Amino acid sequence: MPVGTGTISLLQVMTEIGLSSPNNTLVQCINYAKLAGYNPTYFTSPATSLLEFRGYDHTPTIYTENLYYSASFTVCPSGGSFITRYTTGSSTFSSATGLYTTIGGTTYAPAGYYRQGTFWRYWNGSGSFGSSGVC
Repeated sequence: MPVGTGTISLLQVMTEIGLSSPNNTLVQCINYAKLAGYNPTYFTSPATSLLEFRGYDHTPTIYTENLYYSASFTVCPSGGSFITRYTTGSSTFSSATGLYTTIGGTTYAPAGYYRQGTFWRYWNGSGSFGSSGVC
């Protein structure tokens, strides 16, 4: 069950991640955590505190998206390379909260512009989406 969003303990985080030794540390939890499991409301990459584990879910739902990508805004109206990426937070690209190159949500996708149909979003490459619009 995901970690709560109020007061949390290291034991709660360890339980969610699956670490069972009483000698586990916060650093070990951070090293074992999946980027896709963090709640973007509380998390800033890289994780440095227990508070960033609020809302953490070690097995988030990951969605496959076929997108067009460009490091510059040439993704509109019909540019970019066709690629597969993985998202979390929503089953629709327009409201996803995370973007990854790996199906396990362990590696952020590179910064740039991503387009699905005529809808585009800018991803900063380190954990959050920025501007968006329609081509």
